[in-house]
Amino acid sequence: MGKKNILIVGGGFAGTSALKHLAGKRKLGRDFKVTLIDCKDSFEFLPVLPDIIGGWLEPKNAIINLKEFSLKYGADFIKGQVKKIDFSAKKVFLGGNSIDYEYLALCSGAETNFFNNQGARASCLKLDTVGDALRINEKILEKAKNKKKVNIVIIGAGYTGIEIATNINYLLRNKANYKIYLLERSSDILGMVPDWMRREVKRELEVLGIEIICSDSLKEHRRETIFLESGKNIDDAICIWSAGVKAASFVESMDVEKERTRIKVKDNLKIENEGYQDVFVAGDAASFYDQKSKNNLRMAIMFAIGQGKIVARNILNSISGKPFQKYNPVDLGYIIPMAHGKAPGFVLSRRVHGRLGYFMHYFMCVYRSNRQNKIGIMKDLLFKAKKLRSK
Repeated sequence: MGKKNILIVGGGFAGTSALKHLAGKRKLGRDFKVTLIDCKDSFEFLPVLPDIIGGWLEPKNAIINLKEFSLKYGADFIKGQVKKIDFSAKKVFLGGNSIDYEYLALCSGAETNFFNNQGARASCLKLDTVGDALRINEKILEKAKNKKKVNIVIIGAGYTGIEIATNINYLLRNKANYKIYLLERSSDILGMVPDWMRREVKRELEVLGIEIICSDSLKEHRRETIFLESGKNIDDAICIWSAGVKAASFVESMDVEKERTRIKVKDNLKIENEGYQDVFVAGDAASFYDQKSKNNLRMAIMFAIGQGKIVARNILNSISGKPFQKYNPVDLGYIIPMAHGKAPGFVLSRRVHGRLGYFMHYFMCVYRSNRQNKIGIMKDLLFKAKKLRSK
């Protein structure tokens, strides 16, 4: 009889963290093996995708091969798209095939949310993968080569929208006559961030010539013309959608308690609903209520990595007959990096600004990368720093 599967769905920050803390453990003994499933061949370092658009970061420095990664930790890897999960039968379905599991870690991450706007889905570019970043980069450069003026409209003025806008500005400087627009449905940019941070970001965007349009939204994008609900039109435009994310499609269809599209979990990261034996959720797929802040945790890498570790420990504890461990989040803060070298934010509850914030953002990117990618990111960053200083 074969070994029982500990199945990890999703090879992002949460899934790879769970795998590292599970695979190869002697506690698993002869009875269990670890299998990672992902629809892609690679783990992609999402925080630097806007930098790939900017053209200064090599795509290879944002990628880790998941098969090689899995083998390194003594686990199996299966490339496949999860269609549904039968929790009573303990089966995960990949198209026509199914895989049995004894324990399941759902670490399926998030994807662009088009809010059922099929027109936007068909006509707008998105940023979920390295491939998406390269497509945006190539399309903008191609248009800049063939047009007298390039208009870029970014739908959504949150963290990612601002990072995309400033990196496109970095990409096109001295290359073309261009205009970048940030379109935000709400009355202001950056949602719930403190006023001082919003003011600082607005000041920097103004310096870069990036125009903010608030209280307006995309009506239609047709033949390179963007039609806004306000009646304003923007011609010869590339449209990039950055208005939000949601859990993976198969998670949306699951009959469990959710906060928006994310699955509600207990403090041990098991699904809140009864009847879901041996199923844990981590990362962007999980909605975790933090008792300290009295809020649901935002989507963030540090939480995904920490939750992946606790999921691994609790699976091992379950196998060993030990009590589950609670997940206690530690919020290190957040930073909004802009491509011209400025980055306001909070680190350990203290405000950071300008070059210091920018340095701290990329310090964490290097810290969280594997050895080979660390070297590549540092080289790319040093090259960019020289170019910024020379301006």
